[in-house]
Amino acid sequence: MRIIWCAALLLLLLPLGGRAESDEDMDQKLRRIAELMAALEREPGSASGMEELFGDDRDLGLVVYNIADLTVRLPDHRSPNLLLTPAGAEIDEDSPLFGRADEGSIFFAEAEDVATLITQNVQPGLWETGAAEVRPTGNAGLLVIANADVQKGVKSYLDALRRSVGHLITVEIRFLGLQPGVRIPAGEMSRERGDALLDAAAKNKGFFLIHSARITGFAGQRMAFYRGTQQAFVQDYDVEVAEDADIADPIVGVLQTGLSFDVRAVRRGVERIVLDLRLQAADLRSELRVIETTAGLVSTPDLSFAEVSTTLSVPVDGYVAIRAADRGVLLISAGAEKLSGGAR
Repeated sequence: MRIIWCAALLLLLLPLGGRAESDEDMDQKLRRIAELMAALEREPGSASGMEELFGDDRDLGLVVYNIADLTVRLPDHRSPNLLLTPAGAEIDEDSPLFGRADEGSIFFAEAEDVATLITQNVQPGLWETGAAEVRPTGNAGLLVIANADVQKGVKSYLDALRRSVGHLITVEIRFLGLQPGVRIPAGEMSRERGDALLDAAAKNKGFFLIHSARITGFAGQRMAFYRGTQQAFVQDYDVEVAEDADIADPIVGVLQTGLSFDVRAVRRGVERIVLDLRLQAADLRSELRVIETTAGLVSTPDLSFAEVSTTLSVPVDGYVAIRAADRGVLLISAGAEKLSGGAR
């Protein structure tokens, strides 16, 4: 069985000298390879037909490189809108009540484009002679037929491509409440100063932690976070007057509390990350108050609400503090790590 698979692999290492082949030429050879593989299974010692495809060149190798991390389409996510709207208000498509996911852009490029980059940057001119071949296998892989030196160059180029464009970015947000008389200046601060504030908040010394969040995604992708509670309540009534009767239809609203934000992060050089941030924080000050009306009982929430929409540059070794109305301070940090990948 090992002999059969070795022979089959050799058959895939096509004799690529002479000229660049069209897709039709390649498809025809692949069909011929399938026929020869079937013959080899019937008669393992047979080499009939190999010379037709190979000639004397047996130094070629075949590798399928997994490039799904470069060609994947990244969805953009929108976080839920915690703003309590009046009964009957229209849905805001830009700030949906329960969030949504939109089709985003391709992370780096289509597989065809990656193949073109390889022919332009790994021994340019070689591919046009037909001495090597590269072609996509779907949109997640590249099939490369070439000698060992070229394969080494392809792998090195793909690794370099990942190092230059592929980053995962982690964003951390802490929402700190301030005790009376305590202030935190807005703006950048060192890692040591930010860590000291968080330590003080953990010990309830001047600060206290209201919300915290950590989210990781691809550079350039809009990431969304929500943690909180959802509660239905009777917000109002639609009253219809029928013959000899009044009919009251309750309007049910959804009260959402907690922390909700979405953020798009892009790395700028080695030391900074730019964040496009939209954040909301909502918390109940007290239990829902119930009021009796002529149509029936309705509930009125008493919310403490903060909203931030901004673009900011965060140092990778520090924090940025943003005032959140009169509720407290957002302490924001971000970091990046490189993607890793290779041939399969």
